[in-house]
Amino acid sequence: LYYLGRGVEFVPGPSRYLYTLSLTGPRFRPGRGHLLHLLPFAAYLVGVMAAIAAPGPLHLAGRGTQQAIDTAIFLQGLAYVLLAVRLQQRHRRRIRDLYSALEERRLAWLGSLLFYFLGIWAAGFANASHWNLRGQGLIAGFVFDLLLLAFATMIVFFGLHQPELFGSEQPPVAEPKREGRPRLAAADRERLLARVSLAMTSERPYLNPDLTLAELSRS
Repeated sequence: LYYLGRGVEFVPGPSRYLYTLSLTGPRFRPGRGHLLHLLPFAAYLVGVMAAIAAPGPLHLAGRGTQQAIDTAIFLQGLAYVLLAVRLQQRHRRRIRDLYSALEERRLAWLGSLLFYFLGIWAAGFANASHWNLRGQGLIAGFVFDLLLLAFATMIVFFGLHQPELFGSEQPPVAEPKREGRPRLAAADRERLLARVSLAMTSERPYLNPDLTLAELSRS
């Protein structure tokens, strides 16, 4: 049961990544393709079951095997948290071009929590390395349990208070398109610029802190 339970440690990395993707993706919908992120978890369970079913002593108890499992868990966790940070940073760059007020849409809390988890990962990696080299950890295990509990609590708390996801009527964020050549003729561009200038002086939409490009285009 202990060795089977260790497989759960392959799940938080993909879970954090998919959670970040659900916050930053314009139209995120979970699909079958996302189950591929659980392949390391499934492969570990298959390996453990094969080792348990095999005759002879349980080779999973060897120190070398445990070090290999720890390394795989740490490397997977690092890869997924870096991917989540990349998603969050890309989301910030994307909304910078669409929203006039960014204070509640930058998902800065998510970036802070991801970097917080990076700190937990670094401390855990150092602790595991010291244990493998010296046979003694630097930090008690329950400390990491408390840090991870705090991480999970904060990510749920801030997620439920994210106005962009709950109770917001803002349109979904679209990826900005890069155009090599302007689609409008020079006369049309001048006419649209004049309309924008007139709207800015008469209706003053810039006073709305939640102004979006979609709302400005309807002015």
